[in-house]
Amino acid sequence: MKNIYEYDFKCNERNKTIRLVVGDLSKETNIFDLVICSAYKGDYIPTRDSFIGGLFWEKNISVDLLSQNPQVDMREQGFWLSQSLASNFKRIGCIEFLNEGDQIIPPPILLKKKYSTMRYVLEQASLSHLGITNIAMPIPGVGEQRIELSYMACVFIKQLEILLNTIEELDEINIYEIREEKAEEFAQILKRMNETQSDPAKVFISYCSKQYEEAKEVQAFIERNGYKCWMAPASIPVGSSYLEEISLALKNIDVLILLLTPDAEASVWVTKEVSTALSIHKGIIPLRKSSYMIGEIFSFMLTDVQIFTEPDTTVAYTYLLKRIKEIIGGGNK
Repeated sequence: MKNIYEYDFKCNERNKTIRLVVGDLSKETNIFDLVICSAYKGDYIPTRDSFIGGLFWEKNISVDLLSQNPQVDMREQGFWLSQSLASNFKRIGCIEFLNEGDQIIPPPILLKKKYSTMRYVLEQASLSHLGITNIAMPIPGVGEQRIELSYMACVFIKQLEILLNTIEELDEINIYEIREEKAEEFAQILKRMNETQSDPAKVFISYCSKQYEEAKEVQAFIERNGYKCWMAPASIPVGSSYLEEISLALKNIDVLILLLTPDAEASVWVTKEVSTALSIHKGIIPLRKSSYMIGEIFSFMLTDVQIFTEPDTTVAYTYLLKRIKEIIGGGNK
């Protein structure tokens, strides 16, 4: 086992840590109050390449048997917690993102719902004095479920930070990855997420390629009024991963401006950006030039978000600036 990255912060006078470890968690000898695995819904069959398989063969822990009599069962919402075990892994939790055979990778807003269920269960466990002071888990969902690491990362880490802040006795979360190259990739994402930026962008502009000129005009107006913007492709360093850079940008900004059109709704990138921003509680300002029937996906995502429709550019930009100030505060002049 090798620690390759960790960062510490203080909450209510307690030191809190998120740690990344290269190694096979199923072979770990340290004591953990809770170990979390991930699975397809209801599928706990051990395989040689899965962590559930590692628990079975290395620890003689059957996740399938534990699932039949859990202490807390919220698997319909995505998480369950086992009874206590006679092991150095005192309890097992299981987070379930997908049904086996699903072809669609879950959007970040759905991942956030599953993590929120996990947080709720563990917060209730804390109130019941189950004594969870440390947690260990592999990076969830990136193995057999093939969830994209870059887009999962900011939602995942945000939820872990909230968990550490809301459960007083929880001091550390240890994330394990058996593949060193995947662990190094995740370490770089974590480092970038936690770098202190002297002049971070506050506003993210989400648009489809047909709206590029309009997006540039919006960016110029916002920056003239004192707010630094993040906008692809100019804000993405040459040679960098689009997924990683967009994910990192969304974690650091305060508000996302959505230039809403049928073409934007059809864009995979715009859908991911809006879904991720919502899942990590960023302000969303949708702006459209004319009314049209919004599609089912965006109607669902924007249910509680005010959509402003205005063909006049001057009026629209005045509204944008007003809403940015309401969400962020005064400009950075």
